[in-house]
Amino acid sequence: MGSMEGISYDIFICYAKEDKSFAERLTYFLEEAGLKVLPGNMEIHSAVEVESKIAAGFEHAPSCIAVLSRSFFAKSTTTESLLAILNRKRPGKTLVPIWHDIPHRDVEELVSLLNETPIASSEQHSLDRIIDNILKVVVSHDKKKSIPTGIIELTSINNTNLVMLPLSPYNDWAVAIGQHPVTNKQYCNFLKNVKHDVFDAIIHNHFSEKITGHTLDNNFHTPCGKLMEDGKEHELFFPLDDDRFNKPDSPVVCVSLIEALGYVSWLNSVLNFTGFIFTLVSPELWRYAAFGTKEHNTYAIDDITQAELVHRAAHPLPVSKSAERKNLLGISDMFGNVWEWCEPDVIYTDDEHDEYLTHEKRVVEIAGGGYPYDLSLISPFLDAEMLEGDIFTKRSDLGFRIAALVNVKNLQPKIKEQLMASDDSASKYVEYYFNRNYKYY
Repeated sequence: MGSMEGISYDIFICYAKEDKSFAERLTYFLEEAGLKVLPGNMEIHSAVEVESKIAAGFEHAPSCIAVLSRSFFAKSTTTESLLAILNRKRPGKTLVPIWHDIPHRDVEELVSLLNETPIASSEQHSLDRIIDNILKVVVSHDKKKSIPTGIIELTSINNTNLVMLPLSPYNDWAVAIGQHPVTNKQYCNFLKNVKHDVFDAIIHNHFSEKITGHTLDNNFHTPCGKLMEDGKEHELFFPLDDDRFNKPDSPVVCVSLIEALGYVSWLNSVLNFTGFIFTLVSPELWRYAAFGTKEHNTYAIDDITQAELVHRAAHPLPVSKSAERKNLLGISDMFGNVWEWCEPDVIYTDDEHDEYLTHEKRVVEIAGGGYPYDLSLISPFLDAEMLEGDIFTKRSDLGFRIAALVNVKNLQPKIKEQLMASDDSASKYVEYYFNRNYKYY
């Protein structure tokens, strides 16, 4: 490790000033992964600065990420002069080149001229893949820190895998989210054990305003709904009878919000409230798991459009093959595989005639975007009222994911310690769920 004013650093980033936004995002996620990134201005404004910036950085850190972009190479009249600087031997130092904003055809020409093969390209890889490749090069195995705080495998609770979110516990409760959407295998196991009174209680106690004039189809035991192809609804079909949709590890689809809530209710009845409280994912928690905090976005909109996240496929993809689709928290398919029902929310609006009167309105969102869509053209969030069937909608691109409040007594000491060290609190998410009548689950 290098040092500056008594502080040790692992790495620094050298980049053209035009690529500052990309470099800042790299910095954030490298620090989240446990690396100490050399602070200060490592922007390159001209070719003469390249050598001095790299030399100065190597005085304080053993590794350098060089963001090689069109803007970077434009700093010099000759590409060869910049490559000569990058190729210089520096004993004990590691140069990590990354392609950024360079077409693939140009990359093929340049790669043979570099001593160090670039580990990734922002044109071809998601940001989490780039970070993972950097860690493999510059961090020893015993030092590497995984961004996910921990995964809880609840094999006795319908083979449920939860990812602990990096939020410090509040009143001894931490927050977790399903590692992937609920699968056919999990949902079918639920259907073998469910009682219809679960659905009846949810419908009549919490969605009575939606029931008026609506005929319920009571076919809860077999998911069925509209087939989505080319962004349009087609004939009614049964996904479990279709080889494209019925793999055990494919996301369950064609379930309404009522059925998704019924699944959560069943999980809680199986566990009997012993340190876990299962829910659907609230809209705000979904946004945190997908984007991070307001200050640091896990994915910006340009990342949503990348191939690993948006599939534009003919059917949902199995979760067992989702390693390439995980974000930095270890959560798969937040974008582009299936839309996901979110926890119903409640908002209060002022009465237009009486300033002292407010009205309660239940709002339901779906999130994520489905397999047929291009998320560069649509929002990954949609109000359920825009769906033809509202909360009763069943489509082949619509499933759900669970969340959970986890009492810290159920956590391994190492995971608990990591959570306690987080600067972000779980308070607003814990209060959100406890302020609601979660017992109806």
